[in-house]
Amino acid sequence: MNKQVIPITLRPNAILETGRVSYSDVIQQLPRKGGIRECFVARPGYVYCSCDYGGLELVTHAQHCLWTVGYSKLAEALNAGIKVHDALGATILGISYDDFRGRFVAGDKQCKNIRPAAKPANFGFPGGMGEVKLVQQQRKQGPDTIGPDGRKYKGLRFCILLGAKTCGARKVTEWKRKTITPTCLECIEIVANIRSKWFIQWPENRPVFEFINECIERGQPLPDGTRTKPGQIRQHVSHRLRGGLDFCNAANTFFQGLGADGAKAALQQVTRECYDSTYRLPDGSRSPLFGCRPIVFQHDEIFMEMLEPIAHLAAERLSTVMVEVMRSKYTPDVFIEAPPALMRRWLKEAEPVYLTPENQIRKGANKPGDKLIPYDDRENYPMAA
Repeated sequence: MNKQVIPITLRPNAILETGRVSYSDVIQQLPRKGGIRECFVARPGYVYCSCDYGGLELVTHAQHCLWTVGYSKLAEALNAGIKVHDALGATILGISYDDFRGRFVAGDKQCKNIRPAAKPANFGFPGGMGEVKLVQQQRKQGPDTIGPDGRKYKGLRFCILLGAKTCGARKVTEWKRKTITPTCLECIEIVANIRSKWFIQWPENRPVFEFINECIERGQPLPDGTRTKPGQIRQHVSHRLRGGLDFCNAANTFFQGLGADGAKAALQQVTRECYDSTYRLPDGSRSPLFGCRPIVFQHDEIFMEMLEPIAHLAAERLSTVMVEVMRSKYTPDVFIEAPPALMRRWLKEAEPVYLTPENQIRKGANKPGDKLIPYDDRENYPMAA
């Protein structure tokens, strides 16, 4: 078998109307399971690096709220290091955040079940997603749910998580005077309740949604006193115009487009440091990214091939660039991170693994003296206490 001697080169399409990118093949839609990604193996002397933003759309939505209405409880929570899915879970249960965290860490089943119900709400509702759509989306995309009788349900079932014995005991074909495919009534009612608690937890969303409605009906008000056309919005920072929008598309594009613009700007800087031999860091040294090659850009993730001897330095530089570019203009008021992970083959589950000076491995954030190593190599060392 011939060895691969050049990095993988893909064929990107033109930028989508959302500001996101796509390719002329299925590289961005490879399944998480089934061993397909694992067929990609780095060349001899190289390792792969995956670096993506943590909760990017939560961060960009919080920044959008700050710029639009002047405040954001979500931004406050993210900056304080609060786990926002747990915060919403606590509001759903009517308890304090600290009580929820304490019960969650202790293994409380109710809190353990509420968190996976709160997570899709935090990601779905900012884009105007309704109760029925969230229920149906999670049946396709969410993790499978095990009922109390041991029955396995495909996808996430909200009613089971909150104590129902079976899902679909009562199904409806109409909700809010609209015809829908047969769907579990209890799941819909639970998500409707979660949505009401979501507005309580993050109150900035009511005036933000009013702003979105104004953009659709009258056009977006601009700083110079003019307006865009009805149904047309001007993107934060880049000022890209996108028209012909309904409520959900407009709501999504403000924060999704902001993240897309910031991530592309980060990719541009990363690519320069990979190819430009004249580029120098502030201390006069050459970037450790020089000679590395970006392979896939997946919305909020840069996937690269790096020379193994310097991969630990290049990966940290990649993370630094991604964070600095995003914070420079796109999310200046909200904390964001982009932890890097090394691997020898493409592993979706890969996470940062560090080798300590004592030749032990540790997961989590980098500490002085630690060295980032490929996730595949973690079993070669003992786990640090």
